[in-house]
Amino acid sequence: EFVPIVVLGRHDPSHAYDTVTGDDVAGTDLVMDHLLELGHRRIAHLTIQPTSERTPQAVRTATYSRRMEEAGLVPQVVYGGASGRRCSGL
Repeated sequence: EFVPIVVLGRHDPSHAYDTVTGDDVAGTDLVMDHLLELGHRRIAHLTIQPTSERTPQAVRTATYSRRMEEAGLVPQVVYGGASGRRCSGL
């Protein structure tokens, strides 16, 4: 018997399930618009290491980096773990 499956937050295409995702590019653009309009110039992106180019964190990191470079700023990506420990490198 077929059981329909819907997975939240997956960006990879699949014939085995449907997905529901947010628009990570638009969300990151909105955050960057807000921070840059406030005059912030040292904006770090805290994330976890992506497992593929299609994960939400990879999409957000790429969008953040593009926006920083377009603003003539240096992107600073800090990778943390899923353990809840503090990220270092800022």
